[in-house]
Amino acid sequence: MISIIRKDIMSSGLKLQTIYAVILSVLSIMLFFDIVQYLVIVAYGIIIIAPLAYFGSVFNYTTLDYHKEELMLPVKRLDIVTARYVNYLFLTGTNFILVLGFIWLYESNVTLLETSMKSAIFLTMAVGLHFGSIVLGSAFLFGHKHIKTIILASFLLTIVPVRLLMEGIKIIMKLDGTFDAYNYPMLMILFIGGSILLYGLSFGVSLISFNQKF
Repeated sequence: MISIIRKDIMSSGLKLQTIYAVILSVLSIMLFFDIVQYLVIVAYGIIIIAPLAYFGSVFNYTTLDYHKEELMLPVKRLDIVTARYVNYLFLTGTNFILVLGFIWLYESNVTLLETSMKSAIFLTMAVGLHFGSIVLGSAFLFGHKHIKTIILASFLLTIVPVRLLMEGIKIIMKLDGTFDAYNYPMLMILFIGGSILLYGLSFGVSLISFNQKF
């Protein structure tokens, strides 16, 4: 499994060091300017777009079906699927830790962030897992040659359901606005828990479909 992760890193046209150099540069700039209102947007970009850019380049760097070549190596199908899911989880988790570290520095130097904004940032982790579940699951189910279509469809299948869910919570809890849900940290915990379950389900679907295809 480790060898597959290394191969992905080496074969990626968009190097990890470039991704993290951009991330650290953006966070550093935000430390010196009062642009905290954009923190949630930046967090979404870091947690979702960075792993997506990496995996998009991994899946799209060649028109050959590298799954078949990987199966010629002394690795199990389980290792191939697990490597991709572990890799995405590691990248997403690392980016989330970077965002939390930035928040700690920002609070130490400027001001305390509102609870609603912290909850919104934690929601980005749930959205990131939701998005990864659809992208990785679809890539194994339909093949990485369709990665551009998969990415677009996954984006819509992430944003639209989350938005509808937030609207539903607003109605059920009789909130004044959709974003008032961020004032309830327990809801964010439930979101993250649900996304973890979806990620596990996606892994199972990927493993089953991969075994059936090869």
